[in-house]
Amino acid sequence: MHYAGAVQLAMLGERESSTARLEEAVSAYREALKKYTRERVPLNWAGTQRNLESAENTLAARKVRKP
Repeated sequence: MHYAGAVQLAMLGERESSTARLEEAVSAYREALKKYTRERVPLNWAGTQRNLESAENTLAARKVRKP
């Protein structure tokens, strides 16, 4: 599971209160970036970077809100 799986996990993670799916999504995006390099596929790399940033931001916001 890489990019497509990461997208699905991120979507589920945004709907759930748990951070588990978002953490899985971040990991999957990082794995996808090993394949989608800036040199080989710059547009895919950029999109994956953007989605990784979004998942990381959502994850960080959730962790800050937890008591």
